Amino acid sequence: MGLVSMVALKDKGGKVERFVAQVIDTEYSKKMEKSADLFRSMINASRDAMFIVYPASTKILDANIQGCDNLGYTYDEMLALRMTDIENLFQDDTAWDSRVV
Repeated sequence: MGLVSMVALKDKGGKVERFVAQVIDTEYSKKMEKSADLFRSMINASRDAMFIVYPASTKILDANIQGCDNLGYTYDEMLALRMTDIENLFQDDTAWDSRVV
């Protein structure tokens, strides 16, 4: 099953020149969403703190419930931080760079 979206592209005079259509496989999207939900549930069930970090900036892209609870931050607060904000080993970017390959 799929979802079709279509848009008319007009020339400078406003006359329809062509149509562009996109077909989205909704079954595949549903499967991917279920898979992501399962992954999120497994990560949040862990007793270990887990973080997904963008290495170049140390920005925290994602964190599980345990990680937020351990540090006393809400999920939204956690996503506003960098690893250098929460980890004493990484007082600056140089210390971070020396440990990240």
